[in-house]
Amino acid sequence: VVESSQNCYLCDIPLLTRSFYVFPCSHMYHTACLVQEITKYLSKRKADEVNKIYKVLLNLKDEDQTRTESYRRAKSQLDDIIAEECLMCGEYMIQSIDTPFLPRDEDEFEELKLEWS
Repeated sequence: VVESSQNCYLCDIPLLTRSFYVFPCSHMYHTACLVQEITKYLSKRKADEVNKIYKVLLNLKDEDQTRTESYRRAKSQLDDIIAEECLMCGEYMIQSIDTPFLPRDEDEFEELKLEWS
């Protein structure tokens, strides 16, 4: 059950403000946040595919979303890729275990320091 007070684990904005995914582990993400984050862990081909499918979904008009076959097909394709496993608990997190928390590039590190101050 999703409560109105629950937030997206990635952006910390209330979950019910946009479309979202809930995983069995109880992690919850806005669709846009999940798409943006998960593409970092996908191959370039798969990331391009996800972005293309997501753009198709965004371009459909609100009144058409639940009724058109093209929307249902695109939504199913997106689900097959991004809802396969939780970003925080699944293979994606294991793959990122050796990714440093801080950027190695000195310019990026200086930018990050400015953001934090």
